[in-house]
Amino acid sequence: MDRKNFIYKVGDEIIEEKEALKDLGVWMSSDCNFKEHIALTAKFGRRMSGWLLRTFKTRAPEHLLPLWKTLVVSKMEYACQLWSPHRINEIQELEQVQRVFVRRIDRDSNNYWERLKNLQLYSLQRRRERYIIIYAWKILEGTVPNPSPGDFRAQHHPRFGRTCARKAVSSCSQRIKTIQAESFFGAGPRLFNCLPRDIRDLKGVSTEAFKRRLDKFLTSLPDEPPIPHGPTSRGAASNSIIDQLQYLKCEQRCGSGGSPDWPW
Repeated sequence: MDRKNFIYKVGDEIIEEKEALKDLGVWMSSDCNFKEHIALTAKFGRRMSGWLLRTFKTRAPEHLLPLWKTLVVSKMEYACQLWSPHRINEIQELEQVQRVFVRRIDRDSNNYWERLKNLQLYSLQRRRERYIIIYAWKILEGTVPNPSPGDFRAQHHPRFGRTCARKAVSSCSQRIKTIQAESFFGAGPRLFNCLPRDIRDLKGVSTEAFKRRLDKFLTSLPDEPPIPHGPTSRGAASNSIIDQLQYLKCEQRCGSGGSPDWPW
């Protein structure tokens, strides 16, 4: 039977079907793509960054960046482990908010990627992936609840160290497989497992200690997010930590660059 023919009730009250519904601060789409939430998040970021620039005359990074991170970025990243986008246009829509803001406080460069370096900022895409990694590590450490203990789990190998395992989805449509692959349960293990072994094997340390070690590693990777009409000379297939790391490893193996200080 077609799902549209089903009627759901609580007692005698019919539950109305909606395309999107807000639950604990996140707009859940009926097709699991979070497009409403991403659009509203970008709209909020544009509005708040505009308010900051109108309210404060200073353009000094040491004054505006703490306000940006506290009042804008913290709200734009709420529950991003759940809804972090994988579509290029949605990544660009969110990244454009920060791009416009930093353009007003760093006029030494016309390149967004260079401005991120000058201001020692992560792109919003890199920040979301960082939070996914941290949450995956917390699950493996048992400091936060595991939504799927039978599937999302640690596995240990004498050669490769600790990795994060996730049961693969089978016997379903390609659309469902894509949703699963791009969800936290797909992206979390992929991002965690691409890290150097010394980070993956960190156990029994504080979250702050793990973050410091992770940040030391992430600052060694290029951060080149996709932006509309922006630079396109990225060597890696995408700005994802996975692709940037793979590209740098390939460069090292081919002897065409890289650094002797890479931590892998």
